[in-house]
Order: sequence, then structure tokens, then C-alpha cells
Amino acid sequence: DPILEYQAMIFSTINRTQTKVPPNLVYSLFGLTKNDSPQKTVLNIVNTLNGRENSPFHKRIKLAGSGTTEAKEFFKTGNPVLSQATIIGEILKLICKNKAEQELARHRKRNYFKQNPDRNLPFRKYYANDDDSRIIQILFAYYTAVNKTLTDSFGHSLWAFEEQDNRKPNNIIQTTVGFIALLQILKEILSKTAEEQNNKIETYSNILVRVNNLDFQDNRRYPFSTKGKRILYLDLSLNIWPSDRIKNPDDKRENELDELLKK
Repeated sequence: DPILEYQAMIFSTINRTQTKVPPNLVYSLFGLTKNDSPQKTVLNIVNTLNGRENSPFHKRIKLAGSGTTEAKEFFKTGNPVLSQATIIGEILKLICKNKAEQELARHRKRNYFKQNPDRNLPFRKYYANDDDSRIIQILFAYYTAVNKTLTDSFGHSLWAFEEQDNRKPNNIIQTTVGFIALLQILKEILSKTAEEQNNKIETYSNILVRVNNLDFQDNRRYPFSTKGKRILYLDLSLNIWPSDRIKNPDDKRENELDELLKK
């Protein structure tokens, strides 16, 4: 309850000198509030995955403040390649229906999600039931399977940066758009997988082995862009679940892929 003059000073200062806040910092600030929210939960999930040494995301996510001396010491192997804000935003899409609900959810208890379930949002029920650890287990298992299963012709992981000191992606699997395409595939896998199997690495390895015929190092087919992300998703989807136009005449994946490749 500051005095009126002080309120006016704050208002004029903010609106006269406003600067856009980096998305990474915006999400990091959710961690400072005591209130529970999907944003705070996903921030904690991302930080946990980034911090565990055996995690496929270890030192891979660019956190707010990663330009500081302390952060540079933590990331001795090079610069992280995945944006914290992007990863949090994409995981939130598996809990909340849209951005409007994300904002409203910051002021609602988890019971709201129990009363408003959605089968198309696989992480929603875990958040509703206060089972955040299950989300961590699923992401850990899936991307560990990606790391172990998606390899080049010499058997080297396409996800890992073992021989790249500068952490500069050389294939789409290592990029942010690659992460998003793979997460979209995970969403579909979860809709077809028994719950008791969705936190096991072998569950995903047995599925991802079907796409090892794809040349993920072909940067012409898979540019590091929105177009490349969609082509990657369609290639993965069609190899895991081949098109059957007799049984499903509404399947437009092959047509969409052909159109993208012509552009």
C-alpha cells in the first residue's frame, strides 16, 4: 500500500522505460512464488532433468542467467543448445489446453484439472494428481531412448555431443525444433501405450528403432527450421505408424509431407 505519489512514479517508470523480458527469465521467476502452478511445476521438472548427471538433458538446457561466471563454470563442456523457455512452453502444452488456460491455471488449484480432464493432454492427469515425478520419469525414459536408439551409421548417438566441444548442432535431433518434433511423437506414443509401461526406456526404444532407417544428418531434408520440424515429425510418424489409406482414407500425412518437400 504505497502512497499515491509513489504508485504514480512506479507506473510512469515502467511504462516510459519498459523493456521486453527474456522468456527464460519470465519462466524462472515462477520458481520464486510460493503459489503452485503448472509453470512452476514444469520449471522444476526442467531444472531437475538439466541437473541430473545421468539425464539426457544434463547441462543441455539454457537457463536464465547462463551467461554468468557461475553458469559458465557449470557448462564447462560448452554452451547449452536447448532453450529453457521453449522446453517449458512445449511441456505446458501437454498439461494445459492453450495459453489462456495456462494463465488462468496460475490462480487455480490442481483440483481444477481433476474436474476438467483431457485425454489429448497426457501430462494433465499427472499434474492434477500431484504426480510430477511421473512426468520426469516419462521424459527421462523417452529421451534416454532417443539418445540410445537414434544413431548414425557408426553407432554414434545423434542426440549426444560427446565429440563436439562447441555444442553446435550438426543434425536436427540435437536442435530445439528436433526436441519439439520428438515431443509431438511422444504425445502420440503415450496415447497408444499402457500406463504401466510409459516410464520404461525399453518401451520407447522398441518403437524408435523403426525410424533408424532415416538419415537425420541430411540437413537439406531436415533444415533447422519450422519446416524441418514438421518434416521430421511426419517422417517419424509415418515410419512408426505407416499410412493405410484403405482403413483410414482421412490420413493426410503423406500428402502433407509431399507438399513440404516440394517447397
